[in-house]
Amino acid sequence: MMKTRFSNLSPVRAGMDCPDVCDHGGNLHREVRYFGRPRSMSNQHSESLLSRKTLMGLLALAGLILALSIATAAQTFPRCISGCTANDVELIGVSADVVGSCTPGGSVETNLWVSLHFNRNKTYCVRFVADVYMDGSLAIADLVSEPMNVFANGTYPDIYFGTVSVPCGSTLSLENVQILWSVDKDFEDVSSCEDGSCAPYGPGSKCTGDQYGTIFVSLPLDAQDDVAETDEDTPITIDLLANDLLGVEPTQITSLESGSHGSTRTNGDGTVQYVPDPDFHGTDSFAYTIEDSEGQADSALVFVSVYATNDAPEAHDDMSQTDENEAVVIDILANDVDPDGSLSSSSVAILQSPSHGDVDIDPSTGVATYSPSNGDCGNDSFTYTVDDNEGATSNEATVSVEILCNEAPFANDDTATTDENTAIAIDVTANDNDVDGSLDLTSIRITRSPDFGTISVHASSGVITYMPDPQSCGDDTFSYTISDNDGAVSQEADVTIAVLCDDPPLAIDDLYHVSEGESFTERTPGVLENDIASPGDPLTATLNSTVSHGTLTLNSDGSFIYVHDGGETTSDQFTYYASTNTKDSNLAAVSLIIHPVNDPPTAVNDTATTTEDASLTVPVLANDSDPDGDKLSVDWVGAAENGSVVNNGGTVTYTPDPDFHGTDTFRYAATDGNGGQAEATVTVLITPVNDPPIAQDDSASTDEDTPKLIDVLGNDSDPDGDSLIIQSVSQPANGSVVADGTNLTYTPNFDFSGVESFSYS
Repeated sequence: MMKTRFSNLSPVRAGMDCPDVCDHGGNLHREVRYFGRPRSMSNQHSESLLSRKTLMGLLALAGLILALSIATAAQTFPRCISGCTANDVELIGVSADVVGSCTPGGSVETNLWVSLHFNRNKTYCVRFVADVYMDGSLAIADLVSEPMNVFANGTYPDIYFGTVSVPCGSTLSLENVQILWSVDKDFEDVSSCEDGSCAPYGPGSKCTGDQYGTIFVSLPLDAQDDVAETDEDTPITIDLLANDLLGVEPTQITSLESGSHGSTRTNGDGTVQYVPDPDFHGTDSFAYTIEDSEGQADSALVFVSVYATNDAPEAHDDMSQTDENEAVVIDILANDVDPDGSLSSSSVAILQSPSHGDVDIDPSTGVATYSPSNGDCGNDSFTYTVDDNEGATSNEATVSVEILCNEAPFANDDTATTDENTAIAIDVTANDNDVDGSLDLTSIRITRSPDFGTISVHASSGVITYMPDPQSCGDDTFSYTISDNDGAVSQEADVTIAVLCDDPPLAIDDLYHVSEGESFTERTPGVLENDIASPGDPLTATLNSTVSHGTLTLNSDGSFIYVHDGGETTSDQFTYYASTNTKDSNLAAVSLIIHPVNDPPTAVNDTATTTEDASLTVPVLANDSDPDGDKLSVDWVGAAENGSVVNNGGTVTYTPDPDFHGTDTFRYAATDGNGGQAEATVTVLITPVNDPPIAQDDSASTDEDTPKLIDVLGNDSDPDGDSLIIQSVSQPANGSVVADGTNLTYTPNFDFSGVESFSYS
């Protein structure tokens, strides 16, 4: 049991006018507040579920016994006198204790107590009466205490008042407190008080007042330990408040520790996230603290079981090296590891095959055998994964293989010069090399023989002797290869021998094709390309006779520029000599075949004349011509601004717009049918003609027997603006008409009336 005492009650001093029944004639107020903390209820590690009991509010003590006194010792009933300064009885306080523990939906028994101080050495018989309100509603009316006999002055704490059942979370209020007592100097026997009679009270022994206060029995705050479980490397969200008693909400997590093997963070909704350290498995724990809105706080532990999971193996990249065309064995699993098991050699899987070879895996060992493709060298790679004994697959790893190659030797071309019928020894390997070894001079192979000579190879030195055929001269060529000390064969190299002869050069005729009217350029060696001279004797071209249908520039190196004059000729020609330093060749002719091209026609502007509103056919091609004699036709005709045109193929028909006169133009194109085209302009003069006037019908009215003058020309017009006169008029059936040049006078017959008509021009 835990008792809660309300403090901060001080004596009240006030003058009051208490009539016969001591009801109050003034108001005395004091405020009572209690701020309690839970106390331990047992030796166990727990706290009272009752975290706060509060009596707070306004305690109104109006006409209460605090202001009463006894006038004389002989009186047997109390009487209140205005201006009292001595108190017979002083209220020290009201207290309560709670029996039991509060749980959601439950209730507790609350015992109510009072403490009094008696200022006189007299005998008192005291009783208390009060109304009990629960959450603002009357629960118990006139709760009455047992009478109590008090014999001496002094303080008597904890006088039992009554017991009330209070639902957890409810507010208990005590109102309309009545304190009944009696005092008599001759009252020594307590029996009359203990039996509850309190006979000496009488009407005047009762004083009432209003005491306002509350007792609040709150919900408990209790943080309970939690347990959670998760897999290795897997975060988990834990609802810490789910099993806690939350007291007076809102309740929040105010402190959160980290685990020894993981981190924590709050999510703001009563849950926390726990993240185990990488690869940790086992049991971890952390503490947390909660606090409700009344300031109650409690802590608990969270135990997290982190279950071990199978970690995937780790495959690491590998590097190896081999020679060209040689396989290599690579223990790719040697540097791979599995954190919690063993590798399965039979599970090696090739994800990306090599680009320049093949790879085979031995399932019993996981060893890879890489075989480069024939002749390939350089860098190659392939990728793989491996599983552990529980089936987890590793990351992808790369195996890089460097294929070392023997670079082939390089054979360079050679040149030599000899005289007619004279052998020459050529050291063909003098300018050859091998970057990664040495040349094998005994490995020279002739891959192409000379055209007019013979050769022999000296095996020990690599020198080749060339002998031209008798009376042969000019350039001759043969080819060879050579190997290095590792057997790599070079590319083919050419050996060119200039066999010098003392013969005049030979110039050979040439033929070229040129387009009509075009410029033609022939680059060096030009006309000398097919001419023959002794080796080592350079040739030069010398013009003998020039062209007839254009211009020619012949250069000494054999190049030339020919420009045709655009005529209709089909051929042209010039001659030249090919000369050495000492001799001239025979005379050679260069024939130029001229290929004709289509020449565009010539279109000449035309003029024509017609009259207003009269069509005209213009023979636009009559004055046009074509230099190639091609037949011409009208390809297209442009629009005229003041008329319309029609293409008739060889002529054009022009029709002026109605009433138009003046000058109009249009363009046309003459074509030769071979892509040639020319344009010209046709100018047409349209002479005006006199247009007839336009007469409009008229109407008029007159009285019987009354002539009528009618201005019939008032609404008539002439397109050319000419003045109008009346030329003729017909006579009506019932009257007569007379014209005077610009007007008509109509005279009806005698007594005629009705509608009459006539015409005029």
